[in-house]
Amino acid sequence: MKDIVKRYQHLQFLGNIGIIVTSLILAIGINFYVLDSGFGQNLKTNILEETNIQTPADITVEQGENTLSIKNSQAMKQATNFSIGISYNPENVRFIDISTTTSATITKIENTPGLMTILLSNIGQTDIASSSSLLSLQFEKQVAQSENLNLINANFSDASGASYELSTSGITF
Repeated sequence: MKDIVKRYQHLQFLGNIGIIVTSLILAIGINFYVLDSGFGQNLKTNILEETNIQTPADITVEQGENTLSIKNSQAMKQATNFSIGISYNPENVRFIDISTTTSATITKIENTPGLMTILLSNIGQTDIASSSSLLSLQFEKQVAQSENLNLINANFSDASGASYELSTSGITF
């Protein structure tokens, strides 16, 4: 009986070695196939080889001298209302004036320090071209240090009443 168990263990050991050797040969074969073929050239395994195509946000912020300009990168057809949320550091940044180039009514809602919602209503079914300045924010800093401003929850509605969410960005100024 001991002879049968030893023989079985010996066959199991040889079977395990066979599986390991076969796996190693298969892995080396796949490696050579991937590296030497056109498939390997198309396979992006290194982050440095990855080509990044950055698409700009629908709503962006550009800095001027003591002003921040909120611009759109996409055209907005027959816009009637526009709203955007802004988060900032209220301990260092104070907004002096908010203006727009359109004939819209500006409503500023600031219930929580550091969070502000700006509504542009009664735009008048206007086609807003891309790269247009929607808002101009004049600001004052208490201390000369860099601050972050993030645009959040931007959307506009058109003449049909449909609401469109817009992607946003932020800025360090």
